[in-house]
Amino acid sequence: MVDPNNFITYAQNREDLILAAFFPDIQEGFYVDAGAHHPKIDSVTQYFYERGWRGINIEPIEKFHKLFVKQRPKDINLNCGVAAKEGVLTLREYKNMEGRSTFSDTEKTDYPPSNEFRDYQVKVRSLEDIFNELKPSIIHFLKVDVEGFEFEVLKGNNWELYRPQVICIEANHVSENWRPFLARNNYREVFFDGLNEYYIAREALSRLGNFSFPKNVVEKSYFALRYHHYKEWEKDNKELLELEKTCNEQKEVKESIQRQLDQQAQVLQKLEALSLKDKSFRARLKIVLVGLTKDWINFKRQP
Repeated sequence: MVDPNNFITYAQNREDLILAAFFPDIQEGFYVDAGAHHPKIDSVTQYFYERGWRGINIEPIEKFHKLFVKQRPKDINLNCGVAAKEGVLTLREYKNMEGRSTFSDTEKTDYPPSNEFRDYQVKVRSLEDIFNELKPSIIHFLKVDVEGFEFEVLKGNNWELYRPQVICIEANHVSENWRPFLARNNYREVFFDGLNEYYIAREALSRLGNFSFPKNVVEKSYFALRYHHYKEWEKDNKELLELEKTCNEQKEVKESIQRQLDQQAQVLQKLEALSLKDKSFRARLKIVLVGLTKDWINFKRQP
């Protein structure tokens, strides 16, 4: 049994802790990470890499792929997306929230348009194509986290030839239900950690004998999920405060402009009162004579 009290986890919801509980007997395993994102931050595979495992990291955003090349030199690191078939798709990359980046049209529509993003074309490959090229002899686990595009990733594998023993798939952006599909391919759901679903291949069901649901693992997993939700709330709250600050600043600017306009209006009203436009000829003549007289007196007073 994995002791969570002596376990250094990198994953956002302790997925590495849960996966490790399936493989206590494996010293040098093999993983596949579709939507790898970052080699350490919220990484499901960094724990295993440090313990001698190796695998395939698939990440479409170039700057994160470069981090994998630098920090995971013993892994196979691919700079592409994963889809049902090979081609080119539009990736929406969110600024400062790259973890939400997606190929899914549904996610692009559902996610708030106020977040800054850029759309660009990215090469995508299927899992079958990748596995045909790299020919892994065994896949201990496959992790899929692609923001609503999970089913497209699963559809692109040859499930007769390439069968990960365990699948960890993020289940909070289910654009299309993959559960019947995995069931037809002889995978059984065995655990849900509040964020991810875990499946085991029929031929690997013996691994359930290694896996258990100890109270401390479950509690710590849900604590991690609650902490993750708190951090997301904290981030959203910070953005709301910044938005409120911006709105207040804009309000102050608007009020300042309004005050200037009011002052200009008052000046114009005073100037309008001095206007001769609507006065009779006799009144205009009187005002002009009074003005000229004052000017003459002021001139004579000068030394």
